[in-house]
Amino acid sequence: QTRKGKTMKPVNLNTQILLFFIPVLGYYAWYRIGKLWSGFFLNLALGLTVIPLFIYPNMMLYQNFLFLTISIIGFTIKIYFLVKWSKEHNKLCENSLED
Repeated sequence: QTRKGKTMKPVNLNTQILLFFIPVLGYYAWYRIGKLWSGFFLNLALGLTVIPLFIYPNMMLYQNFLFLTISIIGFTIKIYFLVKWSKEHNKLCENSLED
């Protein structure tokens, strides 16, 4: 199986998660599975969700709790999709080797 003229190779899930937590290299993790734009838009959605919290600086304690909660939920969603799509990518690679 190829993606835009390049042969697809299986990815290691542990490496994908490690890359995810290193700033900027997270995009490389999305790129390796052919989901760069999906990863970009997930990051953008999390960023746009957090930005309104900085508009109301008077609610600091509540704001910090909300920021932390949204960040944890956002990271959980992004990791879920990274793992899910990495597994799908690996299945596609396995299927292409069998053909």
